[in-house]
Amino acid sequence: MRRKRVSPLTIGKIEYVDYKDTDLLNKFLSERSKIKARHNSGNDAQQQRAVARAIKNAREMALMPYKAAVTTQRRERRNDDDRSDRASGPPPQPTTPPPGTEGE
Repeated sequence: MRRKRVSPLTIGKIEYVDYKDTDLLNKFLSERSKIKARHNSGNDAQQQRAVARAIKNAREMALMPYKAAVTTQRRERRNDDDRSDRASGPPPQPTTPPPGTEGE
């Protein structure tokens, strides 16, 4: 059975979560600046509410970003053979008229 994660607030015996302490608040954010869930951060309900409120206040005061710029590398396509034929020129024209249009 897995051990329950212990909150950094409990380890540091922090009772008040200050919105100006961005180093502490960054421990409760994901790489994309989303607030981590309780089961990921180890907070109890009261600590999670305090952390969420402090993060929102810090964002409002422009101490923390609303979203982080994540750069990812683009992968190369593996099967581009089908597309290369079509992209080289205009679409082919039909050689015979569709049936039913000859008599008009």
